[in-house]
Amino acid sequence: MLITTSRHTSQRTRTFCKELASVFPLCEYATRGKKGIRELLDYAFRNGHDRILIVETKDGNPSSISSLLVDSGIKWRDSFDITVKTRKDLKIKLHVPPIIEDWGVCISSSISESLTKRISCMFGATVDKCDIVVQLSRTTQGTCIDFIRKDISDDPIGPRIKVIVSEDEN
Repeated sequence: MLITTSRHTSQRTRTFCKELASVFPLCEYATRGKKGIRELLDYAFRNGHDRILIVETKDGNPSSISSLLVDSGIKWRDSFDITVKTRKDLKIKLHVPPIIEDWGVCISSSISESLTKRISCMFGATVDKCDIVVQLSRTTQGTCIDFIRKDISDDPIGPRIKVIVSEDEN
């Protein structure tokens, strides 16, 4: 997976992207600069990535996340409006090294099946046993996504994503 930002971004969005990239196996954060979508697709293809996540910025904060599958060209897979908390916001003081081998990613969910499926597809998660867990839960603030890397901790390691969805998507 390749993670990048919109063209006009903020330091907070770059930090979030770097933290998110450290959660997933064989994941890379790439600075966007002036690269267009075609250039990002070419870069992802050359470097063996199957999907691209692009994080948009609004008012200096990450505001949405969109995905593209590399082999489908410029065809947006899905998009969510989000708010985020970085490790600093969550007061998590962990060094999370990148994963340079292929580990399984699974999903643990207590939310609707349709939203779970959409988020699974975005992050390439399955329902099999694995070392990395994308944990979906409903809180008083809405639908939250936490990430657990079992090689580091059995607790969420950050970042936390709050997905903003309409009532019919819950």
